[in-house]
Amino acid sequence: MCGFKMIVRRALIAVLIALLPAVAAAKDFKSMPAFDIGGRWIFGYQTGAKEVVIQPGLAYGGTFTQIIDFSWARNMAFEANYLHSFSHGETESEDGGDVAVFDITMDSGSANIGYFFSGRKLLPYISTGLGVAVLKYEPEAAVDKVWEQDVTFNIGGGADWTLWEAAKSGALDRILLGARVRYEYIAVQQIFDVGMSALAITGRFELRF
Repeated sequence: MCGFKMIVRRALIAVLIALLPAVAAAKDFKSMPAFDIGGRWIFGYQTGAKEVVIQPGLAYGGTFTQIIDFSWARNMAFEANYLHSFSHGETESEDGGDVAVFDITMDSGSANIGYFFSGRKLLPYISTGLGVAVLKYEPEAAVDKVWEQDVTFNIGGGADWTLWEAAKSGALDRILLGARVRYEYIAVQQIFDVGMSALAITGRFELRF
């Protein structure tokens, strides 16, 4: 897994270096900071478990998006996203005899590339990217607490609705409300030995400069 993380880091650096000349030649830049809040559903799969049930947890965080107009494509989005969530869950053994109760905290950050479709008031949006999740798994037996960092892959979409738009050009261009749905695949190491993924559904308050 350490080798895989190194490959991901090198790939991200290579993409950033490759984009530098294109960004330097771009026509226009728009910055969009946002606050996100909603819920995150986590799905875990464990050998020897009949079922892993994890309740959806409150999720909140922030996103900074840079929209860039290139000569070859407009409304390209480059974003940094952070989301925190806390959930309760339980694992039932295959024979139905044992139930393990636990809490799981997930802090995830990602770097994504996306695209905003043209629109006057409504702006549909898609993106995908890589990141890292910091997970804390806390069973009722506190001695079994597990901390780990895992590589993530995400894909998502949504739309923003313009609440207010400036009549004249100035520092603040728009105020928007938005919604996002994002699926995350988590390259989990210890917490669940078969697999782990998550689905985040959030609302967004956003400013566009």
